[in-house]
Amino acid sequence: MFAVLKRELDSYFKSITAYLTASFLLLICGFLFYWRVMFYAEQSQVMAGAPSGMGMKLNFNTAILASLPGTVAFVLLFFVVPVMTMHLFAEEKKNGTLEVLFTYPLTEIDLIFGKYFSCFLAILPGILISAVFPLFLRAKMPHMDLGYLFTGYLGVILACIAGISIGIWASSITDKQIIACGLTIFVIMAFWIIGAPASMLTGNIKDVLTALSFSGNMETFTKGVIDLNSVLYFIGLSVIFLYFTYSNLSSRNWRG
Repeated sequence: MFAVLKRELDSYFKSITAYLTASFLLLICGFLFYWRVMFYAEQSQVMAGAPSGMGMKLNFNTAILASLPGTVAFVLLFFVVPVMTMHLFAEEKKNGTLEVLFTYPLTEIDLIFGKYFSCFLAILPGILISAVFPLFLRAKMPHMDLGYLFTGYLGVILACIAGISIGIWASSITDKQIIACGLTIFVIMAFWIIGAPASMLTGNIKDVLTALSFSGNMETFTKGVIDLNSVLYFIGLSVIFLYFTYSNLSSRNWRG
């Protein structure tokens, strides 16, 4: 596994892909964070002049810190993860190097987890750097609750590992990178919006749709809560799609 991990990390950081995707993530998230802070500052000035102390309704922690992880997760899942995972197996299959890899003393598990962890480690620096944005305001916001930031980014990391597992699975069933990228976006989108109708429903159906939703489970983390059910959701989703990938690689169609 470590040989595959090293090989993939070398591939990421010797190409421009990892740098472009990380720059894209930081640029978009940085812009949206700046826009939210400016909007918050403007609204704070307006509310400060309002009667009855209405300015107290604005809260930096919920308005800014709680929204940043959700923004990072959205950009990560729909733009960064599909691009970073689309080549992992599709390129190997297209170039005929997948069969060559199986001639080495490597198991399917070694191959899958080597690529899985290499992709995560390539994306992780961009995630951590984006978490620094609010810290620049720490001096002017002494009441900043970093707990929102911690739980929110825990959710981002869990969503990231689930997204990578979906991307690896998509890449394992085709030799065309663009198809793998599109399929990853489609599946993540399905999990993201499945909870949308929940707001119009009640009872068990609402609970089920919310429990299956990427966005619904991310929301618990952005509220400053570490929900065990949401943690298990992302981990379980990762295990399921990694198992699907293992099944694809183990089939005779791959080795024939």
